[in-house]
Amino acid sequence: MQHRLLRHKRDLMKDVTLIELSEQYLVRKRYDMKDATWADGSWVFHNVVERTFGPAGVTAKKSYPALTGLINEPPSVFKIVERNPEEMSYRELSRI
Repeated sequence: MQHRLLRHKRDLMKDVTLIELSEQYLVRKRYDMKDATWADGSWVFHNVVERTFGPAGVTAKKSYPALTGLINEPPSVFKIVERNPEEMSYRELSRI
């Protein structure tokens, strides 16, 4: 899963892309969502475009105003603990 922004305090993700792979690691489905919110113990994805892939490429395309059940991980899984620069090594600082 890829997302551009996770707002920690509101449990909101923006510009989310989720890719579902086959056992052979081929893309089976791709979901592109404008945003996702954590509500009542699950993610609610908004403005969803679902593309299904086959050997020849895209075989189906569907749009949904809202969709749930795509992932079950809570927001804490996607949060990165930020460290103070004073606690970081030179190598860690150079990666910022």
